[in-house]
Amino acid sequence: MPKLQNGDLFPDLDLTVLGRGATKLSALAGGSWTLVQVYRGEWCPTCQAYFDRVARARSEIAEAGLRIVAISADPEEKARATRDQHGLWFPIAYGAGLSLAAELDIYADRERHHLQPAFFLLDPERRIRHVSVQSGGMARPPIEEFVALASALARPRAA
Repeated sequence: MPKLQNGDLFPDLDLTVLGRGATKLSALAGGSWTLVQVYRGEWCPTCQAYFDRVARARSEIAEAGLRIVAISADPEEKARATRDQHGLWFPIAYGAGLSLAAELDIYADRERHHLQPAFFLLDPERRIRHVSVQSGGMARPPIEEFVALASALARPRAA
């Protein structure tokens, strides 16, 4: 059974973020719906194609009030290249160690020192509402599904 389940409080990760330096995930999430995206790195074509789709969905993401925080083991210059290549506007954390894989119960390639893709949709209290963990580099859930899910879950329920 995975360590992190829907409804669990997501760890308040210590991250090093482009343009901000050391910060906590809670400071980046700011009490909003947040998608934490762990990606393989600047070298991964599937990750780069995913960031293209995210960039194209920027207005829908903003309309839904969804924040994104991307995390990889990349060094700062590779994380910056990813941001600049795709025009990404959200925080990108770099230099994540392989210990993050154990903390989040996700896959990592220990030989090549990178994390495998994982997505955690968090509510404004940082509770997990959806988890998607990949064991390799091929699959990514569509960003539109995260936008739709966050929008649906954020709506007040009828009495």
